[in-house]
Amino acid sequence: MSINQLANDWNQLKKKLETQFGQGIDLAIVLFLIGVQESGQGFREFNQTEKLHLVQIGTSCLLSQWGYFTKSETQENGFPVWIKNTTHPNLTKIQEDLLLKEASINYFKEINYFNI
Repeated sequence: MSINQLANDWNQLKKKLETQFGQGIDLAIVLFLIGVQESGQGFREFNQTEKLHLVQIGTSCLLSQWGYFTKSETQENGFPVWIKNTTHPNLTKIQEDLLLKEASINYFKEINYFNI
């Protein structure tokens, strides 16, 4: 996906999410929403530790598309456990953000939430 196409699709996804969840959608909120979906927790009140854990779940889920993480088990609280693949090179923050945005777009397309 080209940088221009990624930027366009990302902005369209953000606008769609903002119609449902309100203004101020950013990558961290998208990762949180994916983490909630993947954990099967549903919408409820989360404490700060749980919110951070859900963002990590969203990140791991998305980066697993490129083999950076592998899902290993599910904890008693329903949160999945992801193992980092240490054979992959570390990503810069910019590389990670671009991959996460592209993967987020693909994720929401796959669950039929977002179509372009």
